[in-house]
Amino acid sequence: MSTEMAEAPAQVVLAAQIDLLAKSSKKHPPHVFFRNNLFLLPLVVAASLLLLLLTWLVPKLYRYTRKHLFRPKYQPIFTDDDDEAEADDTPPPPPPRMPSGGLASDFKQHIRSLRDAGSVLFGLEVVRTLCLCALLGLSIWATIQAEPPTTEGSASVDADVDMDILKKHKKGKKNKGHHDQSTLDRYSSLELGEFGVCAFYTYTLLISLLLLTLRPATPLRRQLIAHLDTSLFFAFALYAYRDLWPLLTTYLHPIDIDAPSTWARLAILGVAAVLLPLIRPRTYVPADPEHPTPPEKVHPEQTAPWLSYIFYEYMTPLVAKAWKTTALPYEELDPLADYDRAEHLYHIHVPGLDPIKRKEHGRKPRHLFYLLVSTFRWEAFIACVMSGIAAAGEVASPVAIQKLLAYLENDGEGSTLRPIFWIAVLFLGPLVTTLSINWYIYVMTRCLVRGEAILTQLLFDHALRLRMKDSTDDEEKKSDESGADDSNGTAPLITVEEVIDHAPGAPEDLAEEVRAEEAPAGLRHSEGNGSNSEATDIGSASGSKEQDAKAKAAEGAKDASSGQGIAGKINVLMAADVEAVVEGRDLPLVFVFGPVQLALCIWFLYRVLSWSAFVGMFTIIVTLPLPGLLTKKNAEFQQKRMLATDARIDVITEAVGALRMLKMFAWEDRMKHRIAVKREQELTLIWRRRLMNLSTTLLNIVLPVFTMAVTFFVYTVIEGKQLTAATVFSSMTAFELLKGLMGMVFYLVNEFVTAGVSINRINKFLHSSEMIDQYTEGRTATIKTPAQLEAESEGLIRLQDATFTWGSKSGSATPGFNLHIPDVTFVKGKINLITGPTGSGKSSLLKALVGELHFIQKEGAFFHLPREGGVSYAAQESWCMSESIKTNILFGEPYDEDRYKQTIMACGLEPDLKLLDEGDNTEIGEKGVTLSGGQKARVTLARAVYGKTDVVLLDDIFSALDTLTSRWIIDNLFLGDLMRGRTVLLVTHHVHLVAPMSDYVVCLNDNGSVRSAGAVEEVELSDDESEEELEEIKEGKGKSDEVAETVKPEEEKKANKLVKAEEKAEGRISRQAMFSFFRTFGGPVFWSLYFGLLLGGQGMAAFETYWLGRWANAYDQASDPREVSVTFWLGLYFAFVLIGVLALGASAVLFYIGAVKASREIHARLVDRIFACKTRFLDSTPVGRIVSRFTKDMKSIDGMFTETFANVMDMSIGLILKFLVVVSLVPLFSLPAIAIGVLGGILGELYMHGQLSVKREMSNAKSPLFSHFAAAVNGIVSIRAYGAEEKLRAEARRRADKYTRAATAFYNLNRWVTVRIDMLGGLFAAALAAFLVYGPRLDASTAGFALSQAISFSATILWWVRMVNQMEVEGNSVERIQDYLVIDQEPSSVPEKEPPASWPTSGEIVLDKLSAKYSQDGPTVLDNLEVTIKSGEKVGIVGRTGSGKSTLALALLRMIPTTGSVLIDGVKTERINLHALRSNVTIIPQDPILLSGSLRFNLDPFGDHDDAELNDALQSSGLGSIRHSETGVSTPQRLTLETQISAGGSNLSQGQRQLVALARALVRNSKVFILDEATASVDFETDALIQKSIRDLPHNTTVLTVAHRLATVMDYDKILVLGAGKLLEFDTPDNLKNKKDSYFAKLVQAMEG
Repeated sequence: MSTEMAEAPAQVVLAAQIDLLAKSSKKHPPHVFFRNNLFLLPLVVAASLLLLLLTWLVPKLYRYTRKHLFRPKYQPIFTDDDDEAEADDTPPPPPPRMPSGGLASDFKQHIRSLRDAGSVLFGLEVVRTLCLCALLGLSIWATIQAEPPTTEGSASVDADVDMDILKKHKKGKKNKGHHDQSTLDRYSSLELGEFGVCAFYTYTLLISLLLLTLRPATPLRRQLIAHLDTSLFFAFALYAYRDLWPLLTTYLHPIDIDAPSTWARLAILGVAAVLLPLIRPRTYVPADPEHPTPPEKVHPEQTAPWLSYIFYEYMTPLVAKAWKTTALPYEELDPLADYDRAEHLYHIHVPGLDPIKRKEHGRKPRHLFYLLVSTFRWEAFIACVMSGIAAAGEVASPVAIQKLLAYLENDGEGSTLRPIFWIAVLFLGPLVTTLSINWYIYVMTRCLVRGEAILTQLLFDHALRLRMKDSTDDEEKKSDESGADDSNGTAPLITVEEVIDHAPGAPEDLAEEVRAEEAPAGLRHSEGNGSNSEATDIGSASGSKEQDAKAKAAEGAKDASSGQGIAGKINVLMAADVEAVVEGRDLPLVFVFGPVQLALCIWFLYRVLSWSAFVGMFTIIVTLPLPGLLTKKNAEFQQKRMLATDARIDVITEAVGALRMLKMFAWEDRMKHRIAVKREQELTLIWRRRLMNLSTTLLNIVLPVFTMAVTFFVYTVIEGKQLTAATVFSSMTAFELLKGLMGMVFYLVNEFVTAGVSINRINKFLHSSEMIDQYTEGRTATIKTPAQLEAESEGLIRLQDATFTWGSKSGSATPGFNLHIPDVTFVKGKINLITGPTGSGKSSLLKALVGELHFIQKEGAFFHLPREGGVSYAAQESWCMSESIKTNILFGEPYDEDRYKQTIMACGLEPDLKLLDEGDNTEIGEKGVTLSGGQKARVTLARAVYGKTDVVLLDDIFSALDTLTSRWIIDNLFLGDLMRGRTVLLVTHHVHLVAPMSDYVVCLNDNGSVRSAGAVEEVELSDDESEEELEEIKEGKGKSDEVAETVKPEEEKKANKLVKAEEKAEGRISRQAMFSFFRTFGGPVFWSLYFGLLLGGQGMAAFETYWLGRWANAYDQASDPREVSVTFWLGLYFAFVLIGVLALGASAVLFYIGAVKASREIHARLVDRIFACKTRFLDSTPVGRIVSRFTKDMKSIDGMFTETFANVMDMSIGLILKFLVVVSLVPLFSLPAIAIGVLGGILGELYMHGQLSVKREMSNAKSPLFSHFAAAVNGIVSIRAYGAEEKLRAEARRRADKYTRAATAFYNLNRWVTVRIDMLGGLFAAALAAFLVYGPRLDASTAGFALSQAISFSATILWWVRMVNQMEVEGNSVERIQDYLVIDQEPSSVPEKEPPASWPTSGEIVLDKLSAKYSQDGPTVLDNLEVTIKSGEKVGIVGRTGSGKSTLALALLRMIPTTGSVLIDGVKTERINLHALRSNVTIIPQDPILLSGSLRFNLDPFGDHDDAELNDALQSSGLGSIRHSETGVSTPQRLTLETQISAGGSNLSQGQRQLVALARALVRNSKVFILDEATASVDFETDALIQKSIRDLPHNTTVLTVAHRLATVMDYDKILVLGAGKLLEFDTPDNLKNKKDSYFAKLVQAMEG
């Protein structure tokens, strides 16, 4: 019985084998591989063992070889100490093994050691081990079943017959000698194969058991997992080929026995080989093993299973969190992966990119492009592979369509593959494509984020080395001359002379002015005397005598845009050029994806259309220059547009930065007009570029259609073949791919050109910019002199025969200026003074010591600044970070409470901090805007004092302080413990204050040479500082304490937290903002016409495809193919294409007209609102935030937002039409289609909800990054002086990490939705194909039309979702601008408030109960002032820092909210227009604001005055080329009307800037002058000359002077003393001085002693 049972299965096996052989005897293609392929599995085992052996053996052989074969020929000589050290270096003994706690305890400890995902990993390994056990058991069973039958048993007649079949089957083979042994051979090979399978599963089972005992993250475990996964996957692929692939064919059958055990093996193997590796969590591997990330801060993508990683499922929890809230907080974002952290990227990549560090390591300089490619070489390799796979996957759809339509046409005859296979291809092809292309995008966006982090750090590093000198006109010209060389990275200057048209809807006056601006310079001047001379008349004055002045002003305005400072250039490089470089990252798409897809499309079209396809390819090649030519022209227009945009932004940036000054001078309208002219130039180029874009788009539509038509014509007429649905619709899909490929390539070429220009600019900046001497090469090797050696050994500050210049060439930044110090040694541990006239080089001397100036090397010349004990530096222009006061003072130093409090007290900050709600935690704001000038100066001083440094460099700290505060600082700081033993170098004009406590004085001449140097008693001081006065000052020390407590200081500025966090909307974009914007396009007629044309164009596009299907169907219905008129069908096809293209083109032109109109209007409204805003808005809003509305947000409105909206509307109508076509042709498919559509809508809604939040966080994280860079560049001198570069780098990395964290979430969310929407699209097309094959049959042409529409729908829906999201994201710019259109405004001008033209006839001023605040809800700053100032009086305004002096000046101009009244010439100022008030009252602000351009442009920006008036103002202000003092000493200031002023006036000293501002005020010749500390930074001699000029003003001119120098106002008619915002005293100087208890008398006593 048992024998019979054993024989039965064997007979079944034999029968199955014979049946298979009988079926396979038909004439069908054989298997690709040999049938006995189970022998491959033992070979896999052997290969795996060999690799493991080599992995273990090769490192050992390498170490052995290094140790024994390459032994050095000499042995080092060790001393006894070395021997002991070597003995100490012996490795410590291994730690003792912990005793076992039992099997259960050890097992639990092992599970715990697997850390986070340990239990999951262990569980999955257990499951796989069980699967392998089952597979081994089933394989043993299959081996038993494969034994050959015994020959002794009885055999049936059927068996004999079957043996005959076997013998016949073996005939025809070459080895005919083995006929009798065929059965034995067959069973032997099967049995041996199963033995090999058993060995394979035994090997894998052993590895699996070993994995259960190993901890995660060990190299051995990773190797074993890789071997096991690879081996099992190979086995699964082998069995799938043997048993699954035949099921998809019509001629093959499974090789293995069709029994339950076979399918069980395949299913279990699928679980072990595919499912478990895909769902197994990956082990976290730290990027830096020495600093691993804590488990709670590991990014999910680092541990996500492969299935989750590939489909971005690890982003789903973030999407769910975003859905539950209106705005996802930043803290809820996934943590930053450690391999994306800025510090890690810096240490890994920057040393290879930085030219300075490459030079230090002896590496050759290379272009930045090649270095970046080398840096991201592994990512580039992966991207190339993925793009190649994606290109192949996209061709799967046309192949599947062709096969399915052929199947429908022929009812399945001749098909070798079942239709289900091609239906699966319709789903899997897009799936493979989307997975590969999204992996490509994932890799490239990661390169984008890392590239941004690396390049910004690289630029920041290099910025820390730059010499901070700003280029002027001459240097710009040299730069422009060298700019023609493309290798230097500068784009050629493209003139816009030929652009004579303007954007539609431009105002006629602006259009005329734009034409004048665009005309050549010579033509402009020649037309200046003609009838069109007003075209360049930017100002409002008229008259032939001023035409030359106006032309010069216009030229000055043009020059202004080229005077961009170093800080501005670095910001442009970091913002614009870095972005352009990373946007040009898609090289693999052009050089891999494009060629692969092109080759596959040609191959497919040749298969379908024969040699006609080559005619189509030839047509493409012939027409290729057309889009290329348009692309070239488009690039030219883009460059012109960028130049025009830069010009507008330059004007706006300076205007916004100087907006307070513009308001004070009532220049807003004129500046707005200038901006409008620049804007119109830009809009003209935007309009023309859009027309070029439209031409390119329409050409890309027409050319593929033309190519397809030519191909079909040759196929039908010349080849004489007839079209079929399979041919038409499959080739149409391939032509669509070619069309998309062409568009992509031309678009990317533009991106590459832009990126190439930007990368050349960055490369030039890195290699050609001028650095401080520390980083320049070519130093002369000199022998150190004894004096230099002494200075270095004793830590002395010494200069000997030292000559310094601004720049590597003599006087390149300040023409003709050199600083020469013959022999100066400052006293160590004491206070040293540096003094001299304005512009003599006092500040330059301090900057020279810290290495900012170029040192001219020569024999015996040297300078030494000891840095071992640290250096502190307080610049003349107080530099503050936008942080709290405490953070600014500490500046990264550890907090020492006692020292900190002592510093606050000594710097006189205690009274100021008590007035602030949060004291020293109060935020300072951008550039210290929330503090007065004196408060900023004292915060900067406190920072220098707090640091425990040996050397303290102080640059004119007293110029912004009143006398009492100065005395307080001298007595409590300089004579206190904080400065004891520290070497102090103090630049000052107030020698009389600080000379008594000083030990050494250096006096400089106006030409940068040393007039005298030595002890205070030995140096000859100026005449007004006599020995007698110094003695009086020494005797008067200590009186400041009493005076300081007399009046409490008042808060002059705002409360803390003035600068709020940037606005961040929540939820979706405001519909009100969107409708408000789109209403500016036009009314209902505009939108009806636009959508009508759009619908007509899309409808014709769909009908064109249907028409081709009808043409193919006509061949099926005609008895003779010649009856089908090619002319009729092709002619009408061209007509339909032409109608569709014209409709789309007309809709686009109409939309562009509306878009230009909207851009013009929204920009004009924004300019109006910003220029009319209240000054409180300027205080609370950083300039960069305002400028970003004009740059980033207007760029979005001008381009991306409006273009995205047009694309969304176009695609929406196309999608609706395609969906309706599919549902109408296949009604039964409507329910699945609606279900898929609803699911897609849900995904899109989830995505957009999360993406908007993340995008906002990303935008808001980028602004602080650039703000930090800008602040650091502005304070680069202070940073280098402190040696605080690394502190700033650390902060930059922290902010970069914050941005990167948001950016990675942003890009990963894009991948999340892309994969899912693409899968839905593929499911839509595959489901429709299944309906067409297995449902009610349609004719092939109708089915092809429906299928092509479905595939087009599925390919478009993703882009529709992405475009809608992009529109929402870009719409954030509309919302941000809309927020600024509703800010508080100053009262606008009305005719009723226009004063008489002669007003004011006198300068009488009456303050009637005047009170003022900085905001409506803020504290009172001026309290109920009642003063009458007669016409022509000179009134000095004095008081402690923060007492309200500057506030009074602002209140007179109604710059801040006031109550009470101010009467000027009997007219209440609140009853007249602001423009009239500020036009007739001139103020010189505390901080001089200059514009880039010529000095003439700064004095008279709008050409209202001739040169004679301007030169008179220069002489009166002390800025003339020669001025004479009463003592006869001449001081050349070297400034003329043609002198170029760099951005912010950075090539002038602080005193010279104040003099320029004074000259600008004198030009206006007003009845009322207000000088707000206008001469604080000039020397006493110049101050005296200025006061003489002021006294020479017309007798009815009233002058109000805010002054800390009492000598400035001692001869004035009246003195107005303020304290805590209240009027303390108002009388003549003599009367107040004679009142012993008066505040003014105490000020005089503090000054004089």
